[in-house]
Amino acid sequence: MKNYKILVPIVLLFLSSQIITSQKHSKNSQSNNRNSNSVESVEKQMVKIQEKLDLDGLQAVLVERILQKYATKKKELRNQSDSGDVMRAKMRDLNLKRNNELSELLTEEQLVLLNKIFKEERGQKKPQSQKGKGKGSGSGKRMGKGSRNF
Repeated sequence: MKNYKILVPIVLLFLSSQIITSQKHSKNSQSNNRNSNSVESVEKQMVKIQEKLDLDGLQAVLVERILQKYATKKKELRNQSDSGDVMRAKMRDLNLKRNNELSELLTEEQLVLLNKIFKEERGQKKPQSQKGKGKGSGSGKRMGKGSRNF
């Protein structure tokens, strides 16, 4: 019986340390996953961008590097704990810098098309505040007074 009084706390301590360690590894892998997701999203963007803008090989490589650089900077910025207005201002600043770098590589027509692609992609992503709003796709039929379907 005395052995159990000593053994149980040791086992609990061991298990809790394992849980904490696994949570730390999970958070690290999630942050690495986020950075790889930004690289993957740039690669997906590049397929569309290269096709629509008719980029040559050198332009494609340089544009991709610029987009990856700014995607990484935006990810880092999102991990900071700035207020919404400060965050938006910093994001706008990054977008302006990105666009300035891209304007050195692309023609006016290519820049217009690229901005159109960016706007389309922004339109496809619903902000968190917009999710769940709207009329929905319910059938419109009501169950009647007092009847509920659980």
